[in-house]
Amino acid sequence: MIQHSREKTPHAELDKRRFPRLSIDLDALYRIKDMKHHSYEATTVNVSFGGVCFKAEDVLPAGSIVEMKIFLAEGDCVIIVMKAVWNTCESSGIHLVGAQIIGGPEEHIERFKRFCSLHLLYPPSRY
Repeated sequence: MIQHSREKTPHAELDKRRFPRLSIDLDALYRIKDMKHHSYEATTVNVSFGGVCFKAEDVLPAGSIVEMKIFLAEGDCVIIVMKAVWNTCESSGIHLVGAQIIGGPEEHIERFKRFCSLHLLYPPSRY
C-alpha cells in the first residue's frame, strides 16, 4: 500500500531528514553482517533516498549492519546495505527499525532511487 504522506515514527519530533519519505509496504529480507547464513523477513514502513524504516520480528540493535533485499512494487528487487540507527518495540511485539543506507551495488542503489522518485513525483492517485 502506498501513501503519499509524512509517516509518524517514534522519532518524528526529532525529524530533520534530508529526503522526503514515501510511506509504502514492501516485502523484504535482511541479513545481519557476519550472519549471512540466516535471513529474516521484514516489511518496509517508509523509504527514501537515504534510509528505510521497516518492521522486524527481532531486535536489531543500533549500529548493526544489514544487507536488505527489497522487493519493489514492479516485481523488481534491489539489495542495499544499511546501518540500523534506532529500534523501538510496538505493543504488538513487532520492532520498528530506522536504518541509513550506507552502500550496495551501484545499479541497485540507482534503481531504488528511481523507484522512490517515481512514486514521490507521481503518487498512485495520479496514475
